[in-house]
Amino acid sequence: MQQLVSLGLLARQDAAHAEQAIVLLENILASWVEANPPLTGIHYVSAMECALRLIAVCHALDMVRTKLTTPEQTWTYLLQLVMSHAGLIVRRLSLYSSAGNHTIAEACGLVYAGAIFPELSDANHWKTVGVGLLAQEAARQIFSDGGSIEQALGYQVFIIDLLGLVQLLLEDRCEPVPVAISNAVRCGRTFLMTFGQNRQNIPSIGDQDGGHALSRHLQISWKEDLNPRLKHITFSDSGYTVLYNHLPPIQLVFDHGPLGMAPCFAHGHADALSVSLNCCDREILIDPGTFTYTGDTLWRTYFRGTRAHNTVTVDNLDQAVQETAFMWAEPFHSQVVFKEESPDSAVTILASHNGYAKRVGVTHWRAVLFNPPATWLVWDRVTGDGVHHLELNWHLGTEPNAWADRYTLPCNGNSLCLAIEGGINTIHCGETDPVSGWRSRQYGMKEPISTIRTVFDGSLPHEFLTRIWVGVNQTLPELCSDKLAELRRLTS
Repeated sequence: MQQLVSLGLLARQDAAHAEQAIVLLENILASWVEANPPLTGIHYVSAMECALRLIAVCHALDMVRTKLTTPEQTWTYLLQLVMSHAGLIVRRLSLYSSAGNHTIAEACGLVYAGAIFPELSDANHWKTVGVGLLAQEAARQIFSDGGSIEQALGYQVFIIDLLGLVQLLLEDRCEPVPVAISNAVRCGRTFLMTFGQNRQNIPSIGDQDGGHALSRHLQISWKEDLNPRLKHITFSDSGYTVLYNHLPPIQLVFDHGPLGMAPCFAHGHADALSVSLNCCDREILIDPGTFTYTGDTLWRTYFRGTRAHNTVTVDNLDQAVQETAFMWAEPFHSQVVFKEESPDSAVTILASHNGYAKRVGVTHWRAVLFNPPATWLVWDRVTGDGVHHLELNWHLGTEPNAWADRYTLPCNGNSLCLAIEGGINTIHCGETDPVSGWRSRQYGMKEPISTIRTVFDGSLPHEFLTRIWVGVNQTLPELCSDKLAELRRLTS
């Protein structure tokens, strides 16, 4: 029913169509309530969907409350919906192993029902349960650095938006806001703004299904601009480092965090040590997204697997074991091993993960070196025993042009260059056997992209070296042999 919010916004912003929008809003609500008697039918299966429907209808009617054409009938339908939905939600909360974004949405629905309709007999119980559960889950699901336990940025926007709405509602009612909720909103918003200026340009890390707390037309969690002088930041709890080059504006994200929320890790992807990069607000090195949850298992397996991310795959295995569409086994552990910033603002960060250690006796190390202005080195070292098949994938958001020693990637008047060493380089696009060269910009849709793959078969240890720089006519950036020697020492 989030389309009712869109109609409410239209009625407030377009006087010429306001009356038509309000009549349509009232008719849709009446039709839905009449066609879906309480606890009957598919629309009562998901407690989370009931909560989101309750929140959306409350907001939509509040926006047009003074202009309703059939107010008595419309308010009656709203009360029927609130009582049936809140009563179901409080009895069917998502708890235990499923206590993720569903739990937060359901608790928010209870707070709305209890705070907005205090005259109802169960209102205080709904609000008490909802606020208590939100305080508990906000503290558990949002790390102190603002990141999310689910390791899925799309879902983090969803829950931070919901928590922000509840904070505003309680403040408007002059009711206390638990510190855990206000802290989660503040830290979570700062975290998200580090990755992008709005919801549309944050990386597609982890699962996302395109859902919204209230409406796709509202940017709830982006309230202010990020510090324009920020050079780099590491989120130690959630496991990300973001590096900034300001002229031209380039952002690199290094993911060295965990798989997701235990015990199922449902919305996490096997993306340990992956890198994404934007140049002038254009995607260059991308996370290909999600595409599907319950469709063809081939595509669900691919999009959340390691090969679909900008990292190294060993022996055609994922970094963790896919059990079902929403369950992983043998989760990896990632950690930052070394970080340094030199006086000239160069940054080096080295991390590793153990996702292959138990199964094939291999450890993957990755260092990202940033040398301003606008030069990066991504150094991969794979250690262990025996002979292995290694793949390094770079998924591209723009079409590459191949030169003798590099690939050039157009970027809004600039040219970003990529040079990769350590194996045989090939480009894959829109292939299905095996699946290679695809992305999903939004849930349920996929499209071909170019993926540069570098393959090595042989004994370990082995290294890949990827150089990234701006300027098609520039020579290959020089390597610092002392720095590489230090990194080899740290990974031996």
